[in-house]
Amino acid sequence: MTNRTPLRLVALAVVVSIAALAAPTHAQVSRVEFATGVEAPSGITQLADGRILVTEQIVAGRVSVLSSTGERSDFATGLSFPIGITQLADGRILVAEEFRVSVLSSTGERSDFATGLDGLHGITQLADGRILVVEGNPDRVSLLSSTGVRSDFATGLDYPKDITQLADGRILVTENTRISVLSSTGERSDFATGLVAPTGITQLADGRILVVYGQVDQVLAFSVTGEQSCFATGQDHWGAITQLADGRILVTHLAYDKISLLESAVPQGGTSGCQ
Repeated sequence: MTNRTPLRLVALAVVVSIAALAAPTHAQVSRVEFATGVEAPSGITQLADGRILVTEQIVAGRVSVLSSTGERSDFATGLSFPIGITQLADGRILVAEEFRVSVLSSTGERSDFATGLDGLHGITQLADGRILVVEGNPDRVSLLSSTGVRSDFATGLDYPKDITQLADGRILVTENTRISVLSSTGERSDFATGLVAPTGITQLADGRILVVYGQVDQVLAFSVTGEQSCFATGQDHWGAITQLADGRILVTHLAYDKISLLESAVPQGGTSGCQ
């Protein structure tokens, strides 16, 4: 006698197959070491000429330059707790230190850009040329003129850390339990809430927004409308994140003196985070 599969089981198999095709992808982003021997790396950026700069806090007090394959050499030394770093449209490099913003030449010579600040973190230049820097004491985003004069841009924030401008012009700031969006004049509204100590933030070339969720060692991905998914998990003490011109994604590890490269960058599906 020939065995026959009941029709109801065939129908169930079809439904399961369709559901599997419709299910979100859960491909894990892989991590490989990119650079070691850096001391408490925090901020990271790529210059227009392709060089990669990373700020190193605490004992080192320096900015290092990394080759495209991760070899480290000194770029600027004698800094005071450098954290955020960015390059201006005119080529100057700004570094947010503990109590000041320094300007570095293309060969690493340092001079003062803005002083009298306190507890600095992220720094960025907007598309319109204005310079914004995150201050931790008090918790605010300050606006710096082209000559370094400070004025308030956004106040009343909750332990802000990093800042970036999206391609659509909105400004995002990571805070203690949320990501805020700032208007062009500094008004704050929620972008994502219910988070725990997000730190670094950047927008990828494809429009997705990556946020370092350092306290629980994850990187989250957000759509431009705020839908959340998991990008990478299982890492250690991440700090800042950036995408290089060639598409590679680098992330710093504050407590482990290394910088990692994230490969096979396919986010996990779902909207409930990285749990």
